[in-house]
Amino acid sequence: MVIFSKLTFSLSFFLLFSFQLFGNDFLEIGETFKKRSSLGYIYYKKEDGKAETHKTILNSKDLTLVTRDQIGVKQGPFWTKLQLKNKRKKRVELAIYNPLAGTNKIDTFIYKKEKLHKKYLLGDLREQNLREVLSRFSMFTITLEPEEEITIISKVENYYLHNIGWNIVEKDLFLEEEIRKNLYFGIFIGLIALFFFYNILAF
Repeated sequence: MVIFSKLTFSLSFFLLFSFQLFGNDFLEIGETFKKRSSLGYIYYKKEDGKAETHKTILNSKDLTLVTRDQIGVKQGPFWTKLQLKNKRKKRVELAIYNPLAGTNKIDTFIYKKEKLHKKYLLGDLREQNLREVLSRFSMFTITLEPEEEITIISKVENYYLHNIGWNIVEKDLFLEEEIRKNLYFGIFIGLIALFFFYNILAF
């Protein structure tokens, strides 16, 4: 019995360690999900010059769990891997964006059942008119059917700061927040313009 208990404990520890090491954890989209960051679910590695591609990163065992999204001033590029799973009984539409505005390049590859589903070339140095949604963030949208799983592989390149995480939010909520922010920004600019013209007329 003691030997069996030790064996069970050892096996459980090994499985837990394997999940953390090899990046098999899924960020689940449940019924109460609204938004959250990828912290705790996204894995990364610094490109080591061995001609790595999104295909090699997909099955790479040499990945480290991200402990903080913004890793500061470091020389990249960095590869990341994030897995999502829809646990709802209906399809869900998500907006996924990198919270660091101004990032130069984020090449993103969406895999379904280990087959490349879609590719996005994001970042300030990419063509803005090719984006699905115009935003100050590097972002894309995805639709997941019930129980559907996807893997997001990305390559992040920037001059200084690197934020290698994603924010995941329901698409409708993201659009509402963007409209609200743009409205507040428009009111702020309008007040500044009004104050400017008032001063011109007053003097």
